[in-house]
Amino acid sequence: MSQFELLKLCRASLTRYGVMNSCRLLIDDYLFDLKHGTKTAGIYSKSRIEKSNPTLKGTVVQYQGTSSRLFQVAMKDLDSSVFKGDFIDFGCGRGKVLLMALDYPFMKLHGVELSDKLVKEAEKNLENYCAKKKKNPLASICLGDARFFQIPPTASLFFFYNPFTWSIFEHVAENIQESLRRHPRETRLIYINDLYWKELEKKEMQCVSRGSEFRINYSVWKPLVS
Repeated sequence: MSQFELLKLCRASLTRYGVMNSCRLLIDDYLFDLKHGTKTAGIYSKSRIEKSNPTLKGTVVQYQGTSSRLFQVAMKDLDSSVFKGDFIDFGCGRGKVLLMALDYPFMKLHGVELSDKLVKEAEKNLENYCAKKKKNPLASICLGDARFFQIPPTASLFFFYNPFTWSIFEHVAENIQESLRRHPRETRLIYINDLYWKELEKKEMQCVSRGSEFRINYSVWKPLVS
């Protein structure tokens, strides 16, 4: 990332989150990596992600790791039954959310990512994290377009940190609902920085809770099927 891009991102963060929250997010990111021997912090620009698949230009957004505090707050709003299935992180980036999800009793974790470089970084982070914490790496990372990811019939929690524009999100939401029609089960969807929450309401999704941390909105949804 060039110095110009970095300065631009810093300015955007200060404008949106304020000085205090920007500093807290930065500290949270780097303390996580220091503690676990990983490299998940920082920004990965959308232009670099689009290079992995030029046909999706204009539909992806930049990668930024999820704050551990924000993740924990969102997870507290979930019923314990959701932890009995599989966890899927759409747009998993460097894999930070997958690492944090290892602390919950999911059957298996799945990450979906468009950038081959980010997939390699996520796999390395997973390896380092599991080695340091002596955990079984129950996670797999799929390189590809989220619209064509085959949702396992055991998937119970879907995680999104505003990974793409609505045109992609809508397709993925429909895939989730189709999976539920074929294999009825209790599921939830966590949506961080929920820019398209109003659009999601129109897609047979019921918002069960909504909150904010570090001035970042998040919402928890129950997918419905007709």
